[in-house]
Amino acid sequence: MTARFSHDALPLDNHHRMSVAAHTPSAAITSDEREFAIEPVYSPSAVYVPDDYEPNYAYPLLIWLHDEGGSERDLLRIMPQISRRNYFGLSLRGPLERDDSRGGYRWSQLHDDVELLENELLQSVRHLRQTYHIHSERVSVGGRGIGATLALRLLLQRPEWFAGAVALDGDFPLMDRPLANFRRLNGKRVMIASPNQRGQSESKRCALLHAAGMTVCPRRYDFGKRLHRDILRDIDRWMMQECYRAVTVDS
Repeated sequence: MTARFSHDALPLDNHHRMSVAAHTPSAAITSDEREFAIEPVYSPSAVYVPDDYEPNYAYPLLIWLHDEGGSERDLLRIMPQISRRNYFGLSLRGPLERDDSRGGYRWSQLHDDVELLENELLQSVRHLRQTYHIHSERVSVGGRGIGATLALRLLLQRPEWFAGAVALDGDFPLMDRPLANFRRLNGKRVMIASPNQRGQSESKRCALLHAAGMTVCPRRYDFGKRLHRDILRDIDRWMMQECYRAVTVDS
């Protein structure tokens, strides 16, 4: 089954706005922001618009879920290092504040909170596609840490939405039946990156996904506080491989 986000999945709600953080062609991302005149998103959001946007080209989209202590603005640092021109990026802020003095936000893994996130993502992508030319079959979800765990959970729960997932230094999601949608997971692509010191448990996780017919790309890195360029370049290569795959439905 082809992954596809629909324009008409949910009704409009006119009480909320999405904030878009724009960037300039210079080496650094600026703090320039503008109101994005579409509705609605309940959580603070960031959208990365690629350089030299071409309306006639259907762009892939990477939905990024930040790690604990991060925020939606992490997207603006990460996306230009993946590629300035090739992809749109979308990120929401986790609903909970971090429980210490370091600040930032975190995600909830409770069922109701994950359903709320699904609802917001569906609306966000729908409205983004009403303004920009986003390829409905090239939407991937990714994240780091708890964001990676959540990204993998979203792919397993909603395989019809996503072409694949990027999971960096995360755990396998705690789900009663993680492969309940195994027929729709067949052919999905997953890049799983783990720390060099993680051992046999990571291999078992990859084997489980592979058994469901998924194409698993395992990677090992030395993770620091920030993602280094080798990791981000590998994400770019992984996403470009998806762009060159044959699609069955026009965007």
